[in-house]
Amino acid sequence: MDCLCCGGKEIGNDADKTKSHLRDGHFLICGQFWSFMKMNSNSLPLIGAFLLGFGAIFTSLIAMAEGPSAGTSLQNTSQCCAILTFNANRVMQGYAIAKSRDEELKTLADSLQKDGQKKMEELVNAQEEIRKLAEKMDNSALTDEARDKMKTEAEKQIEALHEKEMNFRQWQEKSESQLSEVRAEMLSKTIGELKVIASELAEEEGALLVLNGTNPDILYTAPATDRSEKIIARLNQRYPAPVKALPKTK
Repeated sequence: MDCLCCGGKEIGNDADKTKSHLRDGHFLICGQFWSFMKMNSNSLPLIGAFLLGFGAIFTSLIAMAEGPSAGTSLQNTSQCCAILTFNANRVMQGYAIAKSRDEELKTLADSLQKDGQKKMEELVNAQEEIRKLAEKMDNSALTDEARDKMKTEAEKQIEALHEKEMNFRQWQEKSESQLSEVRAEMLSKTIGELKVIASELAEEEGALLVLNGTNPDILYTAPATDRSEKIIARLNQRYPAPVKALPKTK
């Protein structure tokens, strides 16, 4: 049987030759796994941008290495592309529910940012009050009794300021954790849905791999291997975005 990637004659029908062929590098085009990038919480990138660096692999190589099952063989793939690709950026732009999730993430991030700005203003105002009180204490016309009262008041304000600063740091850590968890959950759902559709498409066309063609490690993909539009159509059909309620008219 001819090798699908090099046309060689080494591959045979038995499992040992198939495994040997795989070890020699044939069919092993890309060995990257899914990974997650830690993003700055203030950058608020689109969920689709997460996927641009991923070289997703949906493969049936394990089954191939174990030998052909009943009624199937490597010859099935000769009728189509052994490798399929998709454009992650185009898929995420066309996948309605992914865009909806991105909007939800932006709304949450904007809300947290507004809360943070308000808390920062409170800290700045508290610092300003302490500064003004310190200036009054420098007045040489003050009696010792008045200066002592101001000193006591300043100490109370400084203690309150330290508590506000501690509360702000705790709020900041909690907010960043919340944003990261929501982002990771949304990304996980999107990747899971994409894997389902890509796996089905690969099985239908007898493909061995489905790769993200926008991965910079992939130097070239033939246009005939691109299944972006099919993936978009199936994603939107299988996982429709929730319909937004129209605003009530007065």
